[in-house]
Amino acid sequence: MKRKTNRRIFDHSGSSFDRFLHEEGIREEVESIAAKRVSLAVPTPLRGSALRRARGVLNLTQAEAGLAVGGIRQETISRWEQRTLLKLRRASAQPIRELVELATLLVDMYPNPQRRREFLHRPQGGLGDQHPANVLLKERPPNGIHKVWQLLIEVAHGIPS
Repeated sequence: MKRKTNRRIFDHSGSSFDRFLHEEGIREEVESIAAKRVSLAVPTPLRGSALRRARGVLNLTQAEAGLAVGGIRQETISRWEQRTLLKLRRASAQPIRELVELATLLVDMYPNPQRRREFLHRPQGGLGDQHPANVLLKERPPNGIHKVWQLLIEVAHGIPS
């Protein structure tokens, strides 16, 4: 027969980890990183105006934008751009979100519209001497978006292409 011992139940909840982070002087940094990861994990709603703006930045027609994000018809892109909030299936939403993010990065790196056009329509070594605008349209979606995104990240970090 087993004897029962009086065990005190220890409450492990509380702020010991928070206290540890505070004592190490890294609590704010860790909380900032965690907040960024959460914001990346929870996508913001897509807006038709963001898609329209991305098309303008990348100098794409509705048909070209549809092709770049996976063969979506021009009429569908037009309808989406007229809506305030887009309620799309994940398969459609992700490439459109990436196209919007690509356009945002391009504007951040090249605020001057002329410089953006030069970047998009000049051969880039990191893309096998192809024009980024052509890569967006000719690569299998969303690979074109990913390749141009990667090139922009490399340029931003000073990695020669």
